[in-house]
Amino acid sequence: METKPTHEQQTDANRTTDETDQPAEQPGARSRCGHELGQLVMRNPNQPQPFQLGTLTTTDDVAGEVRTVVDEQVNPALAAHGGFVTFMGHDGEGKVYLTMGGGCHGCSMSRMTMLQGVQTMIMEAVPAITKVIDATDHTTGENPYFS
Repeated sequence: METKPTHEQQTDANRTTDETDQPAEQPGARSRCGHELGQLVMRNPNQPQPFQLGTLTTTDDVAGEVRTVVDEQVNPALAAHGGFVTFMGHDGEGKVYLTMGGGCHGCSMSRMTMLQGVQTMIMEAVPAITKVIDATDHTTGENPYFS
């Protein structure tokens, strides 16, 4: 014959660790990954691999053309918002890598600025470029929007 658990036994089974006789986590305790225990941690399984700076070209004619566009068109436009971009190099396959700084670093509109502003200016001026990659870690900085 099957016995049903009592109400008290069911309640014990539904309790969280903090509600049982186990000691509560110490404030500021961290997991093996370094995250504070009890805090929500979101991981992006689709996060792209970081690019290797050593594999980018910075000294050929295409790099010079991109650098000229960045210095003469892009950065003066971004300076109105206290921002700027830095040319990191290109991969020889049509992709140019830039980082954002100043007011653009961590800004909630940085993606739109890069895609509809910076990318458009560079692609119109340098036919060899087909895509602009934002290589900025927008979670860093003094006041990042994406933290």
